[in-house]
Amino acid sequence: MAPDAIGVGTLRQLAELPTRGHPVLSVYLDLESESLSTPAARDAHLGSLRREPALSGARTALDSVQALLRARPELTRGAHGLAVFSCNAAGVLEAVRLPQSVKPMAVLDTLPWLEPLAELTTCENWGVAVVSPHRARLFRGGVRALTEFAAFDAQGQVGAHVHRVAERLSRADQRRAFAQLAIVAPTRLRRLLDASLDERLKAARAAILDADLEGASAVQLARVLAPMIEGVERTHERALLARLEASGRDVQPAAAGLEQVLSMLEQQQVEVLLIAQGASFTAGLCPRCGGLSANTARCERDGADLASVDAIAHAVDLALDQAADVVVVNHERAWLHERGSIAGLRKATHRKPAAGAITASSHLAAVG
Repeated sequence: MAPDAIGVGTLRQLAELPTRGHPVLSVYLDLESESLSTPAARDAHLGSLRREPALSGARTALDSVQALLRARPELTRGAHGLAVFSCNAAGVLEAVRLPQSVKPMAVLDTLPWLEPLAELTTCENWGVAVVSPHRARLFRGGVRALTEFAAFDAQGQVGAHVHRVAERLSRADQRRAFAQLAIVAPTRLRRLLDASLDERLKAARAAILDADLEGASAVQLARVLAPMIEGVERTHERALLARLEASGRDVQPAAAGLEQVLSMLEQQQVEVLLIAQGASFTAGLCPRCGGLSANTARCERDGADLASVDAIAHAVDLALDQAADVVVVNHERAWLHERGSIAGLRKATHRKPAAGAITASSHLAAVG
C-alpha cells in the first residue's frame, strides 16, 4: 500500500473537511521513529497525549484516532508518516499516509492543522501572512510555489483576530523556522500584528506589503511578492558569499567543495551550509560507522566498502542535525559553482570578529 501523494489538492480537501467550526484534533506520527515504530509504541504515545493540558478537550478525538489505528493496521504499513484529523462532533475522521517522515505533534484547533503537509509540496521556506479585518490566510513557500496551510475568518474583535494569526504563525515557526516572513495587510492591521509577533518572528520579518489581497490565489500572491522575495534573497546570498570569499582572512574560516564541507560537517562546526541550486553530488557512506567520504571507495576508519549515496541529501541532514542553516543559493549560484557548488561557514568562535567583517542573521536559511 503506497503512501498518499501530497499536493495542493490534498491540502484543499483537508481544509474543507466538514467540521462546522467544531474543534478538530490533528495528529502527526513519525513512523520512521523507533519510538513510534510499533502498534504498542503508538498506543503509548496517544495515551500520553491525554495528559497534555492543551489537549484536555480532545480525549474523545484521541480515542477515535487510537481506535482507527487498531482497526486499520494497514494505514501504517509502508508509510513514512501518518496524519489523522478527528472531530467527533462533526463525525469526521480522516487519515493521510505520508511519503516522508514528519515530526510528531498534536494540535487542537478550530481548523485542521495542515502546516506540516505544506512543507511536502514546496521546496521554499518563506512564511506569508495575508490578513484583512475579516479573514486571514497563512502560507509556506516562495516565488516558485506558495502553499496555503491555514485560512480562517475573524471572530470577535480585530485584536483577537490578529492575536490568533500571530499564535498560528508561531506554531508553524516553532515546528520549522521560516527563513523569512512576509506580511500582507492594511497598515493598521500590520501594526497590530507586528506588536503580537514573538521575537523570533519579528527577527524573521523581511517583507511588508500594504495591500488587500484577501481573495488572491496562491499564484497571484507569489507573483506580487516575487520582487520583494527575490530582492531579500539576493541580498542575503551576497552577504553569505562575501563571508565565504573573505574566509582566508576571517577568524571564522569556511570550507568549499564537497570533501572539505563533509569534513566540517563531521566535526559539527557548520553554521551555514550553502548549496548551489541544481547541484548534484554522490558520496560514499560507510555501512558500519556512518561516515561520508567524497573520494574513497573504502572507509578510512574500518576499511568497509562504501555505498554510493546522494551527498546533498546527507549533507543537509547532517547540517540540520547540528542546527545549522541550509541555504540553497539561487540568484548567485554561478559564483558558488566556481567554488565547488557547495560550501560551509564555520560556527562563530568567542573571538571578536575582524573589523569590517560581514555578518548575517542566523535566520538566513532558505529552501528545502
